[in-house]
Amino acid sequence: MIAGYRYSRITATVGTSESVLDVGAGLGFFLDMCREQGVQRWIGLEPGVPQREYAVHKLGLGEHVLATGLTDEAQLPFAPRLVTLFHVLEHLEEPGRALRRLAQLMDPQGWLVLEVPDIEADWRAMGLIQIHVSHRSYFTEGTLRALLARSGFRVDIVQREPAGIYCGNLRVYARPCANADQTTEVAPPSFQRNRDLVVSRIRPWSFRHGYPRMLMRLARIALTRR
Repeated sequence: MIAGYRYSRITATVGTSESVLDVGAGLGFFLDMCREQGVQRWIGLEPGVPQREYAVHKLGLGEHVLATGLTDEAQLPFAPRLVTLFHVLEHLEEPGRALRRLAQLMDPQGWLVLEVPDIEADWRAMGLIQIHVSHRSYFTEGTLRALLARSGFRVDIVQREPAGIYCGNLRVYARPCANADQTTEVAPPSFQRNRDLVVSRIRPWSFRHGYPRMLMRLARIALTRR
């Protein structure tokens, strides 16, 4: 259902694409939707073994899902017109390096579609639970624009959603642009502003969602295991 929703939003925004690369393809549902909708060429990158096994065998995506992440050595059989990263960028150690590689691999006239958690959304209902241990980065629209500009892309469209994997979902549509870093949009908000924003959203000392609540949970777990 989520794959169908994403596909419909993307095609309504930028039109259909005859070739698709899904980075971090996961279980393969988005690629399966692309196949169902008649996309001519489609391929995914998925280093996770259980996820790839499901996509390859359960969904029958076969050799279209490669057992690799987005590395400097990554090669594709075609230059995709649409590249998607759904909640992948925040997990990468070097997101800028990955984006620069994508700018080299994709069609110069293509679209890059990113989804990341939006730290400018209202996270207060989830608090610290919103902070995932596997996330290396969190983004605002400003920091994501700046990163993309420094990595060879120009942001054309930004969409926000109040729900999704997280309380706030930020979807950005960007295009390869050799002179992107020369735009006036490259300067991100200050570090202090972003820090204050995150703290206000997670409310770390809240008895409902902050450190005290987590400490009580850990104490209960420790006591039940004795």
